Amino acid sequence: MQPPKNNFTVASNAISDRFAQVGGKLNATLKVQHVATRAKYPDKAPAFSVVVGQIHASKWKKKVKGFGWGNEPLKIYYKKWPQHETGSVFWTYERNLPKNDKNRTDIAYPVWGNLWTDPENPGSEGIKLNESFSYEVNVHGDVMYLSFKSDGHKTVNYAINLANGVNAYGELDQHDHPYGYTLDWNYFKAGAYKPVQY
Repeated sequence: MQPPKNNFTVASNAISDRFAQVGGKLNATLKVQHVATRAKYPDKAPAFSVVVGQIHASKWKKKVKGFGWGNEPLKIYYKKWPQHETGSVFWTYERNLPKNDKNRTDIAYPVWGNLWTDPENPGSEGIKLNESFSYEVNVHGDVMYLSFKSDGHKTVNYAINLANGVNAYGELDQHDHPYGYTLDWNYFKAGAYKPVQY
């Protein structure tokens, strides 16, 4: 576990001065060269996908009642079904709830192609293996701004407040924690990660 001084938080955190900074930025330009072509559980949402960037939240020594523990306010995915020529890019926000809460789940938002449970061929809307794309994650104040770019595809932007339980469409999520990730410290992870299959 890393100490808060090595990580960032949101502006609404009452003890934000104990952290390295408020907010942070991550940029990446990448090509996914390979995803699994076989899956033990092909019907599970994470099958045939890879996480290419994320924000991971804290694991305090003492858990805070009602909040999650090590949840992820952002995971950026690339998923390509074996029979398709192109794959999909999307991102997820995990409700900041305890592990045993049935409402703790990842909410998926589309970028190019489909969401992770849609087996339809994304066709020209999708991204091929070895096709370059980029993303920028900018947490400023309480808001996480996301921008996705790739030649031949429309630029996609999102913004989500990480401190009030309002989703990326501006609607209050009745199941999320009302203070979102306000009490957490966070850190970026870039690279390729195999998603957990629950």
